[in-house]
Amino acid sequence: MKRLSQFEFYSAHNIFPSRVSLAEAEALEKYAAVRRSLYERHLHVPFGLLRGQEVLDLGCGTGDSALVMGLLGARLTLVDADPRVFESLDAAFASHGLSGQITERVVSRAEAYRPARRFSLAMAEGYLFTCEDRDRVLRTMLDALEPDGLMSVSFPDELGSFMEFLKKAAFLRACALRDIDDLFGDEAAQIGEALLGRSQASLPNPRPFRLWLHDCICSPFLVLRYCWSAPAIIAATMRGAAYYSSSPSILEVDRLDWYKNVVDVPAWNARAVQGYADRSADFVFGMPVRFRTPRLAARFAGNTRAFLAKLSNWFDTPFRALPRPKASWFAALADSDVPGPTQKALKAYFAAFGAKTWPEFGRALKPAQAVFDLWGKSYHYLVLRRAEHIRRLTRHRAAP
Repeated sequence: MKRLSQFEFYSAHNIFPSRVSLAEAEALEKYAAVRRSLYERHLHVPFGLLRGQEVLDLGCGTGDSALVMGLLGARLTLVDADPRVFESLDAAFASHGLSGQITERVVSRAEAYRPARRFSLAMAEGYLFTCEDRDRVLRTMLDALEPDGLMSVSFPDELGSFMEFLKKAAFLRACALRDIDDLFGDEAAQIGEALLGRSQASLPNPRPFRLWLHDCICSPFLVLRYCWSAPAIIAATMRGAAYYSSSPSILEVDRLDWYKNVVDVPAWNARAVQGYADRSADFVFGMPVRFRTPRLAARFAGNTRAFLAKLSNWFDTPFRALPRPKASWFAALADSDVPGPTQKALKAYFAAFGAKTWPEFGRALKPAQAVFDLWGKSYHYLVLRRAEHIRRLTRHRAAP
């Protein structure tokens, strides 16, 4: 089945997912502080090392992140399938005297883009997971890196998106009960505000509600086939990349481990994959979760994926009975340290879908408010390092 492109979706519904205007210096400095927190504190990429370096922003959108890189002195190659973004992007760069930091602008889908140079950092944020052949695009980005260059990718995590799936299901059922077909109209927005407005407003620096509703909850990309995971991305690079960092973190060096205990790339990536598995329930609930046994944790993760696959199919016909997780999912949950009120709210959430009218549904969901107030860790950042050059250097030095 052909994947819908993000450009087609945004164009059809006139979605321009910019968070804020960065025309004012104060706004840019505030946003730059957020980006510094992400890259330096969470992803361990020092901004100071990017000065004068070639940086690729694949799917640059309105250029907010690229503008910060330009402020740092990076030389930028900006790629986006939507030609509309470059007018506002160029104006933003010019307003801060940064036009000279743009090396190249390219109107292209990610799948069709062929880099003309090598980069110290390649970014693909909020976009790559929607591509039809995203694994191949990953490898194209990796091949475009300088030796030891870094690639940063962001995506909705397949387990961390659990709570957003539940929010979407409630919104779709409410619209179905009200016979609302246009999810992007005023009536649907009112339903969304009633169900999700309070919880969305509690997020740090939330976007306007209607923009968030359309870009996230109404998005055709909030289904399991478009979600991704760090293990899947690591596997897709075909051993050409080493795990570097992630947010939320899936791997940390043991503080008591000696630095001379060198671990090769396959073993290091294997540690990262295991770290993801160990933290999978944490991503679902957005809090540390422990099960009585590792087997219960693995069963919980597997049942969560299976449920989200069924729920993704249900989204097309939300008037049908809602699928439920397996009984073993609830049993594993009962054998965990997830707070009792949260477990109770989840049961109330699924019971509410027996309601036959919108008012009845709204009342039945009130005991499930804790579900709407939880966000999980839905959006992940992963940084990989191009690693195969070490083998090339070794072969070169060994040659006669």
